[in-house]
Amino acid sequence: MNFGGIQPVPSNAELTDYIGVPDSVVSKRIYDILHPLNIHGIQLLPSAVYLNGEKYEGYWAIHIWNYIKCIDVEASDVEITMAGVYGGRIVIDAKRFEKIPLKERLIFRSEEGEMLKIFHKTIVEKILAVKPTGLVFTSLLDHRH
Repeated sequence: MNFGGIQPVPSNAELTDYIGVPDSVVSKRIYDILHPLNIHGIQLLPSAVYLNGEKYEGYWAIHIWNYIKCIDVEASDVEITMAGVYGGRIVIDAKRFEKIPLKERLIFRSEEGEMLKIFHKTIVEKILAVKPTGLVFTSLLDHRH
């Protein structure tokens, strides 16, 4: 059967700790890291994942309502749309960050391109310590899209 280049989900598929479509959904392992931190600007909402007609409980959607204008547009080599940030190098406007307490910018969305979700390195380190599946972080210092 031809699915237009899209492969059907195999019957023995395993769910990962992170699902990013259409928004971030995480497993209990990642929830257990984020929840006690009481991070400003996010909500962890109970969710379920449906795969092959089966419902899998124990997931949480990360609703990020904290938006920060953070990209130095003139110094960056990117195209910025509401759907994302495309191109080469992103330069963060450090002067803006100096005015925002760290606790208010641990996790946020870029105001310039809201699909860009930014996690502070201390949060990234905590999440990566549990060796999550299905999740890759890219440093803004290394951003190439």
